Amino acid sequence: MSSLLENHLPLSSNSSDIKASHYILCMQPDFDTKTISAKLFILCTLPIACEPMEQPGLLPKRLADSVEDNMAHGVLDMNNISIKSISLVLCDEKDLLSYWNPAIVRNNPVLTKHFFASGRNYIEFEETTWFIHFKCPRKSPFLICIEYVTSNAGVSISWREDEQGNPCFFTCGSAINNRSLLPYQDTPSALATWEAFVVVEDKYSVSMSSDGSAVDIPIDTDLLRLFNTEPFSNNFMSNCKDTKPKKCLYFYCSLSLPLATMAIAVGVWSVETLNCAKISQKEAERKMLPNCYPEDITESCLHGGTHAFNSEFVNNKDTSHPMKLPVPGLDINDVLHNNELQSSVPVSGKRSSESTSKPSGSVGNLPSSLVYPTSLSHRLEPLRQFLPHCLAAAEELLGPHPCPRLEIVVLPQSYASLGLASPNLIFLAQCIATAADSSMFLRIAHEISHAWFGIIIGAEDWTEEWLSEGFATMAEELIYEKAYRSFQISLLSGNRMLEQCDENLAFTGETCKTLSQITHSRLHEEPTCNSNFPFEKGRSESNAIIHLRDKVTMSDSNSTASFNNFELILSDSHVHKRLKIQNSAGEDIRLTRPNLDSSSWKNTIASCSADTILELKEIRIYLRYRKLVQEIEVSEESLQTLQPNAGGSVESTNYVLNGLQRDKPFLNVHYLKGFFLLRNLCDKVGDSNFKIFIKNYVSKFSGHLVTSDKFADHFFSFFPNISESKSKLLSDWLQKPGINDELKQTFGQFENPLSKAHCEFWLNFNRKPKTIKNHQSIPELEQLVYPEHLQLFCEYLLETEQRLCKTTMLSIDQTYNLSHQNCEVCHAWCELIIKHDHRPGAACVKKFLVEAQAMGIYLYGELMISGTKFWQNLARSTYASLKDSMEENTRLNIEEMLYPQ
Repeated sequence: MSSLLENHLPLSSNSSDIKASHYILCMQPDFDTKTISAKLFILCTLPIACEPMEQPGLLPKRLADSVEDNMAHGVLDMNNISIKSISLVLCDEKDLLSYWNPAIVRNNPVLTKHFFASGRNYIEFEETTWFIHFKCPRKSPFLICIEYVTSNAGVSISWREDEQGNPCFFTCGSAINNRSLLPYQDTPSALATWEAFVVVEDKYSVSMSSDGSAVDIPIDTDLLRLFNTEPFSNNFMSNCKDTKPKKCLYFYCSLSLPLATMAIAVGVWSVETLNCAKISQKEAERKMLPNCYPEDITESCLHGGTHAFNSEFVNNKDTSHPMKLPVPGLDINDVLHNNELQSSVPVSGKRSSESTSKPSGSVGNLPSSLVYPTSLSHRLEPLRQFLPHCLAAAEELLGPHPCPRLEIVVLPQSYASLGLASPNLIFLAQCIATAADSSMFLRIAHEISHAWFGIIIGAEDWTEEWLSEGFATMAEELIYEKAYRSFQISLLSGNRMLEQCDENLAFTGETCKTLSQITHSRLHEEPTCNSNFPFEKGRSESNAIIHLRDKVTMSDSNSTASFNNFELILSDSHVHKRLKIQNSAGEDIRLTRPNLDSSSWKNTIASCSADTILELKEIRIYLRYRKLVQEIEVSEESLQTLQPNAGGSVESTNYVLNGLQRDKPFLNVHYLKGFFLLRNLCDKVGDSNFKIFIKNYVSKFSGHLVTSDKFADHFFSFFPNISESKSKLLSDWLQKPGINDELKQTFGQFENPLSKAHCEFWLNFNRKPKTIKNHQSIPELEQLVYPEHLQLFCEYLLETEQRLCKTTMLSIDQTYNLSHQNCEVCHAWCELIIKHDHRPGAACVKKFLVEAQAMGIYLYGELMISGTKFWQNLARSTYASLKDSMEENTRLNIEEMLYPQ
């Protein structure tokens, strides 16, 4: 690769000439050598007449000159793979056509085994660093078999040990995608389905992008005979009869997608089935028709008034989804007889109207499971409880989930990302999954939204990743807000009412039961109540007020007290709650919210008012803006443009611009700038109208590849009366680096009074420091309870030039318990520790570097630029203990910081 293009990812495969339509991957990982022995079947078709390649210079000259007239070129992308052989599978063309019939349910390995036992003709090939080139027949369809072994240097796969010392491996969302896992066509338009057979020891669990859960196939003589064809028998399944019991697991994916979206994780982990919240029948019926929307949109568009959008798009009936394999209409038994394929099945079968198969994207419970190292089980309870609300909120916003199931895998601490979404599968970092509060579940909402933005709707140009990440960042906020409110209601209406007060206080069980009945009732209905607790119901314009006229007994560790009046205030949306308790003398007793920690996360959610929810949302948006400003300051301009290939550059055809730029995976410019672009459009048309547009966009483009221009065309067609032009939108937001001027004006003067007041208090305190043990010493300030407030508080402190002394830093940590907050807050606290040379906090910094490795890379830079040997030595010693478990790109970036040339 030339030095001019060394930061760009080459796209070598000739998918326009030969289409790889379906992959069958047979693999056996070896944890000792950290390699995978594999056999890959690829079903290929010739979509067009196979002409000479447009860029023959990409091919090795010897093969390029020797291709005969009746042979064609085949090129697959790969990296760090050792190819043993490539062969043409000798099977009947009718068998292939029958097998590839999209009406067949490929959820049974019997059909696949048919090809394993077929004869082979070995064909000539030649490999380079980035691709493999081979000769193939000029006919359609045909089946090739590639036998290969991966390298332990391949960066698509991470071989690690989890916290219990068990070996594991997983695909890591590398810049080169899955190219060191298997050879395949790795271009945006190369879409395919896949199957996989994975052979592992019995103790391992395997999670993979698959429509269904793994099918356990007995390893019998028949299977060995079919798999162990020459010359591969020396490698594949050769140890199946050793003393370690093995199993073969089968997976399949019927969504036609880029193979870059395929993911796998293998480890000695627990697998748990989750219960998902059901959707009401009325809601389900509405979601079955995602193109139908309310006719009485009351929120007016700023530029067009009510009904400003084009009604033509509301009733859009385009159901063509070329990315998605048609819903099965024939069962596998319809084409099998005595384990042989029947050639009489039509090639282009239509979906049967009598099919009873559950289609992907079905409404209702989404089969879900959670995979994790066993030691984490007790720390995942918030995730277990929040996930159903998150899925329900996503479906309400975007329509039925496009995948038939969801599996969430919590990966080891060495995982270098916060999360990764693939079909039916999500990877999460431990610092997200085990968060002691729900604020970090914003990231879960982000990954869930990728099922729509990034999987079922893909970017035609991979440099326009904002079409996936910007949309997912926008959707995460909408989903999280809805899920948070739903979760709050469930806490208020469940049998956990005792947890709504200070963690040292609890209601008696009978009272809890009664309050549960009341809060579960609709506000416009008479609530039911135990006869022992008579009540009065009053209403104001916006609130329903319920008075319990009986004694409520509460107790703490020291005493028991009785209170006569208990007042519970709920807004019409069931989210605003206030507790008012009086003692026997009629004096009000105010219950303070507890500090946020792992034992009181539910308290904080349950006590969050509607106004506070809105305030926290505004803070999160502002924090995104601050992060965008910071990243714009340190990143190259070429990485700041959302549409870098505007006008069509030569590189866009054969390379992903900046695809190998080492800094790019650690930047969120496309996430954040794309988010603010969409938020800007939302502000122009109104929240309700924009949500309708988003659902219509999903319905129209599901199963399609999109571009920024296609998105803009659809938006301005949907809202024809909007004043801003498409050209201005593209110019101001997509084709320029930096930050839009309109965005600067909106957020340049934003300030949160509460977080700012706490910051000013500690700056004043720092001038005359004294020890403060808790909030009781600062009674004039409302407590900082929520992580968003705490993170912004730390950000404000980081901006000040005043040096904070040791006493001040100790008092701040004791007051807010910052070292035990979520990873976003803890990261900001670690920055403060380093900036102010607070050496008692060194243990907190090291702990963060070890436990939150997905975020720790930024701290290494802070430690080194501190200029203090103490912190620099801490960075180097921590890195030395972790480097062997780090992913290559992370390791190289940290080494560059620690040992600059």
